[in-house]
Amino acid sequence: MRRGRSKPSPLAVRSSERDATPMGLPRPAAPVPQDHGKAQPNSPADTQTTQHLVIIGDARQMQEVGDESVHFVVTSPPYWCIKDYAHPDQIGAGQSYEQYLDDLSLVLREAARALHRGCRMAVNIGDQFLRGAEHGRYRLQPIAADVINIGRRLGLDYMGTIIWRKITTTLTSGGGVWMGSIYYPRDGHITYEHEYIV
Repeated sequence: MRRGRSKPSPLAVRSSERDATPMGLPRPAAPVPQDHGKAQPNSPADTQTTQHLVIIGDARQMQEVGDESVHFVVTSPPYWCIKDYAHPDQIGAGQSYEQYLDDLSLVLREAARALHRGCRMAVNIGDQFLRGAEHGRYRLQPIAADVINIGRRLGLDYMGTIIWRKITTTLTSGGGVWMGSIYYPRDGHITYEHEYIV
């Protein structure tokens, strides 16, 4: 997701307006310098300084982080009702799905506030299987889709999804084995070996 820009990017200008090459025609390739890809001594990258600050706290309330002060946000919210992190104010375990989404909305609102205009946020999130005994019927909860919708409501631009193939021996998504049981061929259960980065 990306925080919207305040003005159009110069890259939005048609290529024919930039260099008089007609749209649809290939431009000649620029020559590649001999030292391309090699580190240059005394380049701006060698002289730039950055500031790093680690804050241990609640991502739903980040008063320590200034507005538009962060240029890239990476977050991996807790799973919903799968893992108990043993913290009294945790997000996920012990919450209804609506409470979980409300808390994720608070986290994303704070992250969007801190995100510099035009910069990106990456949210690692997985959908989750719900067991019939606990949730009425066996089904998949589309958490990633709900996170995308929360981001859009907060004014973030959805920029696409990366599918992260994450093979694990634990059932962190709550899923079952491929095609389930021989007794239920019409209702086969598939493996769920990925999460999303949106």
